[in-house]
Amino acid sequence: MKRFLLILSILAIVLAKASAVDVFYPDNATWLQLNVTKNDVDNKYNGNMPSRAPIRHPTIGMLGNTLYLYGQFQGLTLQLLDGDAEVYSIAVEPNADEVELPGGMPGVYELRLSDGRFIYSCEIELTD
Repeated sequence: MKRFLLILSILAIVLAKASAVDVFYPDNATWLQLNVTKNDVDNKYNGNMPSRAPIRHPTIGMLGNTLYLYGQFQGLTLQLLDGDAEVYSIAVEPNADEVELPGGMPGVYELRLSDGRFIYSCEIELTD
């Protein structure tokens, strides 16, 4: 029994160290509240995807023109929309912590992040 507890303790310590990530969390960042919808355009599950848990809303911060994604995505397409018109689009690296949005485009835009299965969106305001 002691051996089992020792192994369990060592495993807990290893997992705790492996999950620790050094990420910069700016104190004065604006936290964005994202709407999450299922991407039905390319639904390879044909309506048969079981739902075992609620969709986790990601945590995204914004400071100036920098988005802080905290490495919680496995690759995305980021879009800025003005009404129905796409004004900016970029592929985001998997596990990226930061994305710099373009400067010189002040205004209110819809931010849309798509990972293929879900679309995360909200309204943001860019300043110069």
